[in-house]
Amino acid sequence: MMRKYYQALSNIFFIAVIALAPVVDAATGLENPLNSSFSTIPAFIAGALKVLVMVALPIITLFLVISGFMFVLARGNSSKLEEAKKISSTSSSARSSSSARGSSRP
Repeated sequence: MMRKYYQALSNIFFIAVIALAPVVDAATGLENPLNSSFSTIPAFIAGALKVLVMVALPIITLFLVISGFMFVLARGNSSKLEEAKKISSTSSSARSSSSARGSSRP
């Protein structure tokens, strides 16, 4: 019973939004919320990738430092060494793939 009620309510809301959309658009007009340097899709993708690299590289570097400490603290314990190798290889491969976006390595 409640499911039918929610379904009917959502249908009414959807129809109201669709019906009022042209009125709201005509009254205010739609403007691009991004600045003009991101007005095309390729420019937006390039900007998003720059932000991704700026955020990802410090995190990857942090994981490399953590894995280095794990290597030092393992002191020959094979299970801890394997865990450190796993973290080190994962962060190294992530770093090489993120920094290789701009280079043309074979």
